[in-house]
Amino acid sequence: MRTKKDRLQRQLQTAERGASSMKSLDYSTTQSRRNARRILFAVACALILLIGWMHGPVVWARSEEKEATAWIMMKPGDFVNLRMTPSRRGREVGLLEPGDSFTTDGRVTDGFVHVLDRGDCDCWVYAGYVVFEEPEEVMDQFIVCSNSRVACRRWMDGELVARHPWAVNGSELTVYYMANGWACTSRGYLRAEYLEADPQ
Repeated sequence: MRTKKDRLQRQLQTAERGASSMKSLDYSTTQSRRNARRILFAVACALILLIGWMHGPVVWARSEEKEATAWIMMKPGDFVNLRMTPSRRGREVGLLEPGDSFTTDGRVTDGFVHVLDRGDCDCWVYAGYVVFEEPEEVMDQFIVCSNSRVACRRWMDGELVARHPWAVNGSELTVYYMANGWACTSRGYLRAEYLEADPQ
């Protein structure tokens, strides 16, 4: 009887140890799942905060947008197209000439400024010809004064002109308009700081 009883007790103890191991395994699995969920939740929160931090200033800037007057600064006789979308391939819906002004909310998309007061649809104009102070009409000869060559650009902060892309010290050119630190000249757009009126 003792032998049979001892055997039953050993089997019972073995079963209890097995059940205990299963409980420990279940507990460990449950804890691992909880930890994984906590980590995922923390990562998600961090991503949300990061996205909010990155886009928050943009949203704030848009909410603070105010209407302003802008002008077109180009060589006399030139013009720039108004487009329905902010793209060089956008449908043309009008044009602006040198000295023309328009109202904008300051939005710039893909290098185009949003135009508010031209027609019944949203219009866009290329930002390279837009200034936010009324251009000063000059129409006079200037010379380049710089120890290094000066870039002649197709538009403000744009690519270099194809012919004679650099002006050197003493170069003569005609300045048509000046605004925002730029000069619209017979050689393209140059920084006004490198130009002086021709004394002759």
